[in-house]
Parts: sequence; C-alpha cells; structure tokens
Amino acid sequence: MKSPIPGWKSWLRKSETIRSVSQKTAAADIVEYIRRMNEIQADARRSRDPLVKTRSFWRMEKLSAELLKRGEADLAFQDPRLVAEVRPIAHCGMGIGAVEKLGFQREELFAVIDRVAEIDYKMFAYESIGAMLGVYEPGPFLRLARGLDAIGLIPMVPLQRPRLEPFLERFSSIERRLLAHGFGRLLYFRNNSVEAAIRAARRSPLDFASCVRGIAFAFSMVNCRDVRPVMSHCYQPLDGPTAVAFEAGLVYALVFWEWMSPGFLDLYATSDPILRNRWQAARTEIEESRRLGFPQAFDLRLPIGHNN
Repeated sequence: MKSPIPGWKSWLRKSETIRSVSQKTAAADIVEYIRRMNEIQADARRSRDPLVKTRSFWRMEKLSAELLKRGEADLAFQDPRLVAEVRPIAHCGMGIGAVEKLGFQREELFAVIDRVAEIDYKMFAYESIGAMLGVYEPGPFLRLARGLDAIGLIPMVPLQRPRLEPFLERFSSIERRLLAHGFGRLLYFRNNSVEAAIRAARRSPLDFASCVRGIAFAFSMVNCRDVRPVMSHCYQPLDGPTAVAFEAGLVYALVFWEWMSPGFLDLYATSDPILRNRWQAARTEIEESRRLGFPQAFDLRLPIGHNN
C-alpha cells in the first residue's frame, strides 16, 4: 500500500509524538484541572494549525491521566464546568491513568471507570486500556521504551501485561471492540509502516477491523501536519473489509478533531473527490453527534456515504 507520507517522515513524527506524550505535567487539583483543560481547548480552537490542535489532545490526555492517578478525579470528569469538547479525550486519559494506577486488574478497572466516568463518554476510557495493552506488549518497542525510561527520557510505570485471551473474557463485545481500536493505535507505533501494522493486526486475537480503524486513526493523528495529503489519498490495494475499516478510521480522525475544535472541518473544505467524500462523512457524523449530545467512542454511527 503506497502511503502519501514517506516512511522516514512517519518515523520521525512517531518519535516526536512519543516525546510529547511523555512530557511531565504539573499537578492540578480539580478546579485547576478544569481551568487548564478548558483553556487548552479554547487555544486549540483559535489556532488554524493542525499540529497545535493535535498536541492539545496529548496535553489534555496527560492531565487527565495524572488527575486520576493521584486519586482526585471522582467528580472532575462529571463536572458541568468541563466543556463537552474535551470530555472524549479526558476519558481517554482516564483509561491510561487507571491502568497506570491499578495495573491490568479488570475488576478494579471496571470499578474506577464506573465510579468516575460520565456515562456518555465512559467507553473512551476502555479504548485507552487497549492502547496500554499495546504499550506493554512484549517486543522491541517495549524494550526500547523501558530503556528510555531507565535513562530518564520517558516515564514508564512497571507493569506486567496479562495474556490477552483470558483478559478479554469479562469484557463485552463493545468493550472488546474499543480495546482493539486502542491496541491498533499502538500497532501503528510498534511497526515500521501501515502495511506492517495491518499484518500484525491479523495475527492478534483482538478484533481485526477495529485494530485497522485504530491504525488509520493513529496514522492520521501522527501525520496531522499533512491532513490534506492523508485525507485525499486512495489507499490501494487493500482488500474490501480492510479498506472499509481503514476508511472509517480516517473519517473518525476528522470527527475527533472537529468535536474538540469546532471549525476544523471548515479548514479542509475542498472539491477533491476523495477528501470531499471523507469530509462529508465526517460532517454528517459530527452533526448527528451534536444532535445527540456526544460522539460515539471511536466508531461511526452513520455509514460512510449516508445522505451523500
């Protein structure tokens, strides 16, 4: 599959992303947390730079993870002062913080997420548990991460990842789909190319289509400097089901940006037929999400092409 982004550039951007995500953040109580989250979102919305918008996700995710780890999050994620635009990424951070605090203990993870999550956004936390499964999967990526932790470049909580098959047994089908999406995001980081990540997804016990959506989502976010080339490219040859899943991941990336930073899609209105189709699918999805009051976690409510 030919990519619009050269491999060397994607590798550098993955490295930049890991460094950005790993940066330390100052402690905040609930009031300060809400103020900073809302402020980051407002700054991102004002900016026309997609890199500023995307790095805002990473900053808010980190803030949310740290708040939960310190045990101060019981009311924060449901606080009405926290604007709706930040709630999906806040709950993603919740999932990361829960794993870093509790490890991969299913019952304890269920309990803390059920207690602190806002019900409409709860499923975003499960997606991040899947990403953490990917972070701690044994292999060269984990060895590198632990080596960088040892020399103080990135922080790594010492965790032992469970075997996937028994770990997945107590999760619902929807939760497993989200775990697979998060795991797919990390497959993009763990592999040298999108094609290699897709091959790795085929070998995983997690849902293949959801992994592929996660790979496409991560590919879009990491290469946010090139939204237009990424979204106007025809990703061939992919087999039918793989192509459908990859397309959905690309469109959901547009939805995720637009939910957090309203007006994002307006920056990419175009007559290019490929980008236009993805743009319209994202526009239709975001309108439905706003009508209902919240976006669906890492999936599309409406099929691509609905009302086109």
